[in-house]
Amino acid sequence: RSDSAAESLAEAARVFNDKVEEFYQLKLGEAAQAARNDEAIGLEPHEPYSDEIGYQLFYTDSLISVQVDFGYYFGGAHPNHASQSWLFDVKNAKFITPLDLAGDPQAMSAAVAEEILRQIDEKQLAENLWPEYPDIAAGWSQEPGADAAFIHGAGMTITFSPYNLAAYAWGDQIFEIPLEVYQPLLSDYGLSLLEIGLG
Repeated sequence: RSDSAAESLAEAARVFNDKVEEFYQLKLGEAAQAARNDEAIGLEPHEPYSDEIGYQLFYTDSLISVQVDFGYYFGGAHPNHASQSWLFDVKNAKFITPLDLAGDPQAMSAAVAEEILRQIDEKQLAENLWPEYPDIAAGWSQEPGADAAFIHGAGMTITFSPYNLAAYAWGDQIFEIPLEVYQPLLSDYGLSLLEIGLG
């Protein structure tokens, strides 16, 4: 590789690693704050705090897609868990969203929302979800929408963590969005990052 390409990759690595470190420090800070809160109200010793993190990874030469799944117990009635995702444009050393891959972001957002609602109906999930679930599904790409939108080779996995789309008892609400749902809506930029139609 040329010196310029090596410098670009080094910059991409720095930006990406800074995000990972920021996330790590955030989780450490949450644990520390929970401990201080317990100490302040004089709680007796209880089950040790825990924080476990796993991940799923998809990448091309130009794109890194990561879903981080973390489970934690910082006191309280039960452990909790959640997910979040990152999508990283390696060549431009920047974090992007799934809708940045689209030629028409609104059309892609609507197509994915329609597929989520179709799956909810097909699986007869509605009675277990919050009454406003259609609005939450429609806003999957916004706050407080889906916790994670993990782009991978076969499509996109949309994860709503507990409390987001349904009560804790119903767990994660996960929807597999096939690539064909949104591939026609991808821009040349999105197709290039996903390496679709290059062969």
